[in-house]
Amino acid sequence: MSATADGADGLAVIDPDGTFTALETPFTLVSQVVAGPAGPEAPAAVVVAGSPVSETAPYGMDLATATVALRELRPLATWASGPSGSPARST
Repeated sequence: MSATADGADGLAVIDPDGTFTALETPFTLVSQVVAGPAGPEAPAAVVVAGSPVSETAPYGMDLATATVALRELRPLATWASGPSGSPARST
């Protein structure tokens, strides 16, 4: 889940017993959090997030360890491009 404190967004987990645990991430902006597909190679969650030093992009999160492992799934620059990297056209 996303949580806001001191004017910055962050991520947290709520355990089944109701315990709230804030996660250490580099993000200050979180716009979406989606549960990931099941599987050993799949991320536990996908977030669209960013910070003052990194553009907003989708990141996969592995919550199986005590630390949050992040990997950028697709840079923002590819979101705005059309097929074969050509600029997207608005209609």
